[in-house]
Amino acid sequence: MTSALRPAILLASLSASLALPLGNVAAAQEQPEQPEQPEQPAATTAPAAAKEARGAAGEARDAVYAEFRRQFEAGQFAVAVPLAREVLRLTIIADDQHDELPTALNNLGVAQLRAGDLAGAEESFGKALELLETTEGIGSRRLIAPLAGLGATYVAADQPARAAEVYERAIAVSRRAAGLFNLEQLEFSDALVNAYAAVGFTEGIDRE
Repeated sequence: MTSALRPAILLASLSASLALPLGNVAAAQEQPEQPEQPEQPAATTAPAAAKEARGAAGEARDAVYAEFRRQFEAGQFAVAVPLAREVLRLTIIADDQHDELPTALNNLGVAQLRAGDLAGAEESFGKALELLETTEGIGSRRLIAPLAGLGATYVAADQPARAAEVYERAIAVSRRAAGLFNLEQLEFSDALVNAYAAVGFTEGIDRE
């Protein structure tokens, strides 16, 4: 109510300060009338509203993400999947630069993989990978997470050849980003060896 009344109070105060004394009425009448100034358009509130919406979405996302983590860590993966979808939806609203969108997609992919939705997991990891390739380039270290997710998905789907392909790429990205002998690549090397063994590629096993 106060904010609605404030413009009227200011307008009344301004009128009082411009009132002329009685002796100056004639002089005032002789002065030419000033042309009316066009009304200035009200300042747009769209940017502020968008910022407020992003802030609200960010707060809601954090709350949903906390519940997602709780359900995921409890092994309730079927419950965690729709929560991860909601985190993804809110991230799209809250993060106008979409920097956190690949992470939200990866989290959804992991939940889908654990819940047995291999097609959904492949789609989520694939979208995260494509987004990172577009925004950060094919050598970004952030590509490792969706590549690892795709590899695990293909292993679960009994597609060792496809798993080997993405694990090879994960190792290559890791080596470019962290050095030839970094420890991060070891888990991918082990997974790659298992994939090679599954397809009978003994030469690859010896090389790794």
